[in-house]
Amino acid sequence: MDNCIITMNRESSWDEVEAIFAAALERPDTEREAFLADRCGADSDTASAVRKLLKARDRMGDFLQAPMLDFRGQLFGAYRAIEEIGRGGMSVVYRGERADGHFEKPTAIKVLLVQATSAPETRILASLEHPHIARLLDAGITAIGFRYLVMELVHGVPLTEYQGAATVAEKLRLFLQACSGVQAAHQALIVHRDLKPANILVTAEGTVKLLDFGIGKVLQPAAEEQTSGPRAYTMDYASPEQILGYPASTTNDVYSLGVLLCELVGGRLPRQLSELPLDEALRRLKDENPPLPLEGDLALIARKAMRAEPAERYESAGALARDVERYLQGQPVEARAATWSYRAGKFVKRHRYAVAGVSLTLVSLGASTAYALRQAELAETRFEQVRSLSRSVLFDLHDAVSPLPGSLAARKQIVDSSLKYLDALASDGSAKEDVQLDVARGYLRLSDIEGKDLGGFSLGRSAEASLHAQKAVEIARRAVAQHGASIQARAVLVDALDFSTTAFLLRGEAEKAIPLAEEGVRQAEHLLAAAPQWVEAQLRLATATKQLANAYQRGGKKEQAVALFRRSIEMRKRLLDDAPNDLHRMQRYGEANNWLAAALFEGKDYAGAEVAVREALRMSEQLASKDRRQYGANLSSDALLLSNLHLRAKRYGEAVELMKRVLAIREEVAAAEPNSVLAAMRVAAAFDRIQNAYRKWGRLPEALEAGETALSRVRKIREIDPANASANQELVYAMVDLALTRKAAGQEQKACELAQEALRFMKTPPKGMSSSVGASVKEAEKIAEKCGGSLARGKR
Repeated sequence: MDNCIITMNRESSWDEVEAIFAAALERPDTEREAFLADRCGADSDTASAVRKLLKARDRMGDFLQAPMLDFRGQLFGAYRAIEEIGRGGMSVVYRGERADGHFEKPTAIKVLLVQATSAPETRILASLEHPHIARLLDAGITAIGFRYLVMELVHGVPLTEYQGAATVAEKLRLFLQACSGVQAAHQALIVHRDLKPANILVTAEGTVKLLDFGIGKVLQPAAEEQTSGPRAYTMDYASPEQILGYPASTTNDVYSLGVLLCELVGGRLPRQLSELPLDEALRRLKDENPPLPLEGDLALIARKAMRAEPAERYESAGALARDVERYLQGQPVEARAATWSYRAGKFVKRHRYAVAGVSLTLVSLGASTAYALRQAELAETRFEQVRSLSRSVLFDLHDAVSPLPGSLAARKQIVDSSLKYLDALASDGSAKEDVQLDVARGYLRLSDIEGKDLGGFSLGRSAEASLHAQKAVEIARRAVAQHGASIQARAVLVDALDFSTTAFLLRGEAEKAIPLAEEGVRQAEHLLAAAPQWVEAQLRLATATKQLANAYQRGGKKEQAVALFRRSIEMRKRLLDDAPNDLHRMQRYGEANNWLAAALFEGKDYAGAEVAVREALRMSEQLASKDRRQYGANLSSDALLLSNLHLRAKRYGEAVELMKRVLAIREEVAAAEPNSVLAAMRVAAAFDRIQNAYRKWGRLPEALEAGETALSRVRKIREIDPANASANQELVYAMVDLALTRKAAGQEQKACELAQEALRFMKTPPKGMSSSVGASVKEAEKIAEKCGGSLARGKR
């Protein structure tokens, strides 16, 4: 049986082998070899793979068509195959469901009937979430070596068979949905490579869903290294460079979208190549002007998308979509040379009655009008160029730099420079929605860098973080007001409210944070109602709920906070159950448990706190094993909270060992980003907690050394951002804790000086201090009273 295992070089495509195998089966035995020679040409690996399949079928009957390989009832990760719903030459598809019952929605499990030795990287694909993309939930390899993919099950018909769109405008609106999904994937650096009607379904409600997005990437994890050979594609829809085996790019999909536009609106393909030998197909592809089933501007749009040279096509699926939108609005399209007569003609069609009334005036102003239109044309071109460059720098370059150690200052410079241009473009209140949202996202990135603390990397500038987050809120609110039905606008508003809430909490201004957090929950609920199947909407509601709980906790509404923390955990647990290997969901679920544990600890429910923090630690340990820099902050926060529980239970040895582990992680994180104030503050806090553990354990020399280090570091950090509530709180902890250690070591005078300094600092308490600071203040008062301090209780 060894010779029935299909082995192919890394350049070959399973989808292509499947297509050729299926076509060969339809021919008499005597014609198959000639057919393979025509279709495969010099590609001996693909031809050999097909021959092996044909030989296996001849020996074993309908090996690949009959249910000999029946996977019904088998587990694929957390999912079970229930019934077969489709089978091809190289794959079989089952309706599936979660084996543990946590995820009630049906799934599609695609098993690739080709043995594999290693699983491809699927994290990027699994993170791709969009209303018009069927999401990949899981992927892996079965025990006997078959690859499988678990996807959202979509009930619909192929794009070109949908009967609910009768007019050209209705068909184009379906096409725009497809473009939206393709553009979202491209922004995530994922190329489909096989766009065709069978992979674009339309539901009964008229919603477009792209299927098999990234299957080609899953099948070829080393795609970035490929330079030749066939790819996953269907001949009738593939670009010339795909067929020739050049590296995949987003312009491949733009070409396929042009073909789909012809077929959807015009009723037929511009070229039919699937039955032709490869050399004949390539010859026909060289023809730049095949007869298209479209007329006028639509024909020009399709032809631009299908240019033989990738550089001459639309730069993105989004650019193609914008031209289609211009066509629908009767505006000039980019595909047509922008002559004066063409633009003027479009203007007349849009405003024919007003133009008729002033035609004589226009005659006298003809020369100046031509000049003005030319200037407008140049201005529009410049606008798009500046916007394109700014977006590229703000998003693409920033994201490429972000994972690099020490990149925080560079990231801020990148965002600052880009925002100057984008902000100018959006200064006009009539700016397009996508421009407004780009600017809002830019301000959120800047807020993140300045002070929003997700991964422990920020400059610690809470005032700037708050200002930029508020700007994002204002822009997003305006976008929602102007484009209320836009899912993306509301999603950005939810994000902006989340960032702004965090920024105010960082400054200790819970009274300002609470209304924003409450609005965030309301907007997230609206978003989920508008897109109930969109996982990103579900994630945002869970995050907004957690954020409101955090704001209530800081604002003194403890019972409401705990209830909301628990609700957030329930939401995030359901989402994690749906995709148990999703790192982002793991992080969010663990984070929610951490927040609940902290709230329960503060409320003196220590048993409940330990249960929650151990669950958080379980998640963060898994995450940190995959990426210490990204998830080290989560791990250290969980470990520190558990060490405090050990300390309270007088398990000093366990507490110290865990705190040393926390310190090592935090020092590693801070060394990777020396400009991060918050990373440095976390190191200082770890030294302070180690001091407390050693003091309570009776090991005073180690306690004094750790305490002095903590106080020295916190003083330096607070100089950078005096309004930072966390820094002010840590300063009080460090002063009082070291005073207690010095007192225990017999250094009475030094203990008195520190206690009195702490009381002077708290005479006018900074905003946002946790209630736990009160215990430290009481300790300082006790020391000051014994020293005869004038700042002791009752003498202030």
